[in-house]
Amino acid sequence: MVGAIDELISKPPFDADAELFERAMMECYSFHYEHCEPYKKFCGRRAERADDIPYIFVPVLKRYPLLSVDESDVVLTLASSGTTGEKTRLFLNRKTLENLRTIAEKVYGGMGLVNKEEKVNYLCFTYDPDYARDIGTAWSDKNNLTFTRVNKVFYTLKWSGRGFYFDKKGAVECLLRYSEEKLPVRILGFPAYMAETLKELGRALDLGERSFVLPGGGWKGRKREMSKREFREMIREVTGIPEENVRDCYGLAEHGVPYVECQKGHMHVPMYSKVRIIDPVTMEESSEGLLHLMSPYNLTSPYHSILTTDYGVLKHDCTCGIDTPYIEITGRAGIKKYAGCAISALQYL
Repeated sequence: MVGAIDELISKPPFDADAELFERAMMECYSFHYEHCEPYKKFCGRRAERADDIPYIFVPVLKRYPLLSVDESDVVLTLASSGTTGEKTRLFLNRKTLENLRTIAEKVYGGMGLVNKEEKVNYLCFTYDPDYARDIGTAWSDKNNLTFTRVNKVFYTLKWSGRGFYFDKKGAVECLLRYSEEKLPVRILGFPAYMAETLKELGRALDLGERSFVLPGGGWKGRKREMSKREFREMIREVTGIPEENVRDCYGLAEHGVPYVECQKGHMHVPMYSKVRIIDPVTMEESSEGLLHLMSPYNLTSPYHSILTTDYGVLKHDCTCGIDTPYIEITGRAGIKKYAGCAISALQYL
């Protein structure tokens, strides 16, 4: 018998089925409530509906890992940060990993970014996964390579034998080679590194209208934070890639669901998750506040309802044709900045 979680994940990414999402969330919650004793104690009285499931504050997960399965069932462990900062250890059993991959492909596919017949050259401004197997961004970027056929791949954060370093010269040479091959190019990873490389390039290229840039985090460079508008203009002017083909993505290792920008630049909420906005003072639902993220895909750890350190709002005015709301990040909360993958990686600039 197919459960509500499987049924939910089988649906197109931007449909709407509140009743199915509710059943899937309660199915996931019940599993963790019954199989993770620390989580059960944390919850206390059993919740009757998804909105009543207690959320866990993300920094707590960096100190207290939770498991609802036997350790022998874990097939992959990822870390949410690079070499500095507190880390979340994300444990994945086979079913959770399968759910994660399916959701990613469906969400990116819903944004027109999956084409299994198209051969693509990749320039990845992220860690070489051969030496960073347990870093979340390295895994997710490598997973993004499954959305097309792969011709060539170049990773710019290389391993020296003692640590990682940014190979800017290699990145510039790679872009020049790719521009001559006339295949679509996908540029993935930390935008601050992309900007440094484009400044070094020295001349404009024409990578074509089928090329895409898929950045994620790490917008602050050596001197200041670059706005997304400035970044998109730089991409268009230097590479010839249309601005609407620059698609940022918001995501957390603890949550797993990607929020990918549409061609209008908005990160829509897929049907596999629900986003609420919580006022950090009253802890009540609000128009602007901390992002409360829910998703039932994780059947390894009880991370199905988490409260982030990110401030944001939910909006409903996008004209791209997708009806679901979209999130807009407006800042980060707290005195201490928790160093995630992108923040940690910027040390190599």
